[in-house]
Amino acid sequence: MSELDKRLQMVYEKIKSKEIISRKGLGNEIPYYIFDYDPHDELKIRDFVKLIMKNFSYIGSEINPVEIDLYEVFLEILKEKNIFDVIEEYEKNMGKDKMFRALESVSKPENFINIITKQVEGHNLILITGVGKVWPFMRAHILNNLKNHIDKTATILFFPGTFSGTSVKLFSIFEDKNYYRGFKIS
Repeated sequence: MSELDKRLQMVYEKIKSKEIISRKGLGNEIPYYIFDYDPHDELKIRDFVKLIMKNFSYIGSEINPVEIDLYEVFLEILKEKNIFDVIEEYEKNMGKDKMFRALESVSKPENFINIITKQVEGHNLILITGVGKVWPFMRAHILNNLKNHIDKTATILFFPGTFSGTSVKLFSIFEDKNYYRGFKIS
């Protein structure tokens, strides 16, 4: 069994035992966890999240997970702002730089937070994925803002890179100087 498989098994057991949703061992801390991984393992992480969703998304389950794929949220924002259908044409006419700035302008933290808070209602476990897919339009630090809106709901951020316990490095290359108040899981 690989090191990643062992870590994923540990996370699965913590979810299954309800340790994560019960906030066991956290005191009054926000139940916010970061699972960092080598970006080359992205497909394995996606399969793991599908497994969690499949095994715990049934009527009567005490664990009620929801996956929030940040890239899918970004696409939803673009559709809400009536930009999605014109991106290709905009790029042809204005160029990549202007298109990029236009996309950045709609990827404000509040746009993500508004959609995410609606999607997580009624769930007691949030699995956040798609951090690498949505970069550079959204940075992981918006998740610090999200905690103010969902601070009672257990959350696991699957992060393609490294988490030091206080800061993250996307793809183990791009360092984010923001402080992350979360717990490294596994």
